Amino acid sequence: RMTWPRELFGDLAGGGMAELLLAPGLISQRRYARRVLELHRMRHRTVEFLLRRRKPDLFMGVFVEPDRLQHRVWPVCDGSGEPEEPGAFEAVRDFYRAADDSIGMLLDFYGPDTTYLVTSDHGFGPLSRTFALNRYFIDKGFLVLKEGELMNRTLKRRFLTAAKATSAKLGMLGLARKVMRAT
Repeated sequence: RMTWPRELFGDLAGGGMAELLLAPGLISQRRYARRVLELHRMRHRTVEFLLRRRKPDLFMGVFVEPDRLQHRVWPVCDGSGEPEEPGAFEAVRDFYRAADDSIGMLLDFYGPDTTYLVTSDHGFGPLSRTFALNRYFIDKGFLVLKEGELMNRTLKRRFLTAAKATSAKLGMLGLARKVMRAT
């Protein structure tokens, strides 16, 4: 199961708190931002439900929506690109207001004498260059590949098929198309 304690899964499923499916390559930035906002509101209700029902001494929650939104609409967020349609910037702004409300809800629930830790797996910003660590290690002589070790044909095809399926599931249709061309 994906919850602890185990019976929590039933509570969540019974409350209709399933995650929305998002298809970032198929809908506009504005619609995507609105759907992410809807997903965030559902997650907010889930967190609020858990806090009231369980009253935990320690709570750890994950809000994935900022990551999903920024991957799709970063140029709108930083002003480097034009929105695909009117209302995209406002939809992003509305999302961040809702995210701020969720943090406020947690602060209100636990109060000022609580220690809070907010983390992220990465930030966002313009990408001007990349760094391939394995290539660097190979070039410097720290990593040596044996002949044929990288991938044989069967393994390569399995990897590409899995990469294509995963990228499509994650809504990264551009990547999925590139993978399909590579197979």
